[in-house]
Amino acid sequence: MNAINERAFTAPAGEEIAALNAYLAAHIPLAGAMRLVAESHDMGGLILTAPLTGNHNDKRTAFGGALASTLILAGWAVCWLHARQSGLQADIVIRDCQIRYHRAVDRDFSAHCPWLAPDAWARCVAAFNRRGRATVTLEPALFPAPPAATMTASYALLAAADRGKTDASRSLHPSS
Repeated sequence: MNAINERAFTAPAGEEIAALNAYLAAHIPLAGAMRLVAESHDMGGLILTAPLTGNHNDKRTAFGGALASTLILAGWAVCWLHARQSGLQADIVIRDCQIRYHRAVDRDFSAHCPWLAPDAWARCVAAFNRRGRATVTLEPALFPAPPAATMTASYALLAAADRGKTDASRSLHPSS
């Protein structure tokens, strides 16, 4: 199993954001279809933007599934960037989430997901080093302001060594 580097997280530079955008385009077809683009937001968090065109419903407002996907991928991307900086080889998957839709979105939109707090990442590191799996909780929000939707989500980070196991044998719950 990989030991995770516990150094402090720093906001991604342009190269890391470019690597994230390339990864999304190459490995997550939905991100490309939605035309999602990641941007760093200094030390505050990550922003994923999407155009309304191609992501709307019959009412010409953003489709709920597009909003949910943007929120989920923003949290996933934050995990991916933390893991990349730490040298962690992990599969990152959504474990569970609760989304609240507050209002319709009639223009281009973006999800903002704060970076993990240093103590939360340290707990993730410790759990991953102990068990080869860990979870983190994130709370991205969807804009334009005020937030049009908010989400609380748990993501599982699974050791890459588990890749050969069937989906049924890969528990997303670290306590199992």
